[in-house]
Amino acid sequence: MIKKANKNRKQINYYKQGFTLVEVLVGVSLLVIVFAGIFGAYRLGMKVVGLSKNKITATALANAQIEKIRNLSYESVGTKNATLPLALGALDHNSTATVGNVTFEVVTEVRFSADPADGIGLADSCDLDYKKASVTVSWGGTFPGNVFFSTNISPKNQVQELQSCQSQPGGVLSVTVFDAAGIMIPSPNIKIYDPTNHGLVASATPTDGKYSFLLAPQAYRVEVSKTGYSGARTYSTDEVAVPDSADPTVLEGDQVPISLSIALAASISVDGVSPNGQDNFADSFDESPQISGSDSIQLLEGDILLSGPVYSSGGWLISSAIAPSDLVAWNELRFDDSRPAATDLFYQILYYDGANWVLVPDSDLGGNSTGFRTSPVNLAGLDGGDYAQIKIKGNLSTNDSNSSPRIHSWQVVWTTDSGVPVPGAAFYAQGTKSVGEDDLGQKVYKYSQNLVLDGSGHLDIIGVDGDAYQFSVSPSSGLSLIGTDPAVQPINVAPGGTAQVKLFLRAQNSLLVTVQNDVTLGPVFSAAVRLVNSGSGYDKTQYTDQKGQTYFAPLSNGTYDLSVSAPGFSGYSGTVTVSGSSVEIINIHQNE
Repeated sequence: MIKKANKNRKQINYYKQGFTLVEVLVGVSLLVIVFAGIFGAYRLGMKVVGLSKNKITATALANAQIEKIRNLSYESVGTKNATLPLALGALDHNSTATVGNVTFEVVTEVRFSADPADGIGLADSCDLDYKKASVTVSWGGTFPGNVFFSTNISPKNQVQELQSCQSQPGGVLSVTVFDAAGIMIPSPNIKIYDPTNHGLVASATPTDGKYSFLLAPQAYRVEVSKTGYSGARTYSTDEVAVPDSADPTVLEGDQVPISLSIALAASISVDGVSPNGQDNFADSFDESPQISGSDSIQLLEGDILLSGPVYSSGGWLISSAIAPSDLVAWNELRFDDSRPAATDLFYQILYYDGANWVLVPDSDLGGNSTGFRTSPVNLAGLDGGDYAQIKIKGNLSTNDSNSSPRIHSWQVVWTTDSGVPVPGAAFYAQGTKSVGEDDLGQKVYKYSQNLVLDGSGHLDIIGVDGDAYQFSVSPSSGLSLIGTDPAVQPINVAPGGTAQVKLFLRAQNSLLVTVQNDVTLGPVFSAAVRLVNSGSGYDKTQYTDQKGQTYFAPLSNGTYDLSVSAPGFSGYSGTVTVSGSSVEIINIHQNE
């Protein structure tokens, strides 16, 4: 009993002693945790209230700035001292506002943006398509934060857009280039000119065939081109009274669209030729003599003579058949020979009567039966239909067995239906496409030119439209156009195509000169032929073609001084009488 009482007494004493240190620490920790939660909740509530209040204020400030931006003109939307890609304008980049002891910082940024809808980079004449404005309002203090707002500001038209790219007032000229099918031409050359002083104002080569220029208010001339294409342009009313494509006038703040059409360029190769030409059969007996039959003759040192050395009393030879495929008329027989004393030599013309080669009757060629001894012999009386082919017969005889006549060469000349070039001939070419009307209501044609053939009677007209072209010759030129090849005018040329055109030109007076080697009778190419008439002031030098020929036209009838020179040949000078269609054959000697 005593022990139990002692135990109880000890327990009562224990409780009367208080809490232990551990118990106190645990209790304090619990209190700290409880009060920390309560304080944290209070602080969070204060922060939420503060943030909400500041955010409402910042949002109001940001909205006010956005509304200010939206109420500005497009040109003023931007920040001061900004440089691309930021937009320059009337706004401050940084500003501050104090509300309820809180300072708010307002940061405004306006940046240009490109719209892929109208192309990017070289495909767009101006990549500054619209402005993207952003406003950031931030605050500091115990509970800092920020709000961000943005908006897009678009120009009302292309004028405002381009004014962002170019620092000048004015309007927009939009140029579109397409082909005849309405398909856009890629990368055309567009040039804008001042029509008053013809100075280049602007240019561009847009990849998609369209471009917009911001230009000062006035009228402009627009030209478009591309390598391999024909060109097109606008016209002033001073050039064309009623132009189809007038020079556009740009007004302040206005947009002017214009479209021009170009196509693959065509070309026309023009040759001017006389109605008729001249050709010949010639044999100098130097190489491969053209002989169809002979008797008692020999070929010695390029000459035909009687067989020898003791010469026979007589002999003959006949040329190969002369049958021109382009015969219009026979002209003359020419020969070069020598006839010592006691010898004789004469020439005759044969034709084929359907069975045999016989002499042309004197009724068609007077004196043929007795023969010709003087060169040249006029063959103009021979009808080309009845005498489509002929031969030359040479008859040699001698009364002295130690002496023989000699034929050095012979030649027959005829007129052909293949004309010869007409150097320097003036002509006129005109297309059917028009650029408007004159003050009388007559069409003004896009291509309408007076042209001149070169020294070889040729001209290439390049870079023109595919069109139908008409050719003519002014009567004052001294020439008349008697036909063309193709025969029917106008002559069509397709876009990107080429036409070959022959103009058959006739002159009232002309001279066809043929220059030959006096030994071989071969043509002398590129011989300089000078024709002079001091009375009329005519003085012209032309060069012979592959046939050794050159054609002077038009001429006045009269007497001219004629001179010929060629490298490696002796010169020639003499006179020639021109009346109608005259011809002259000049033989020059090749130097050893």
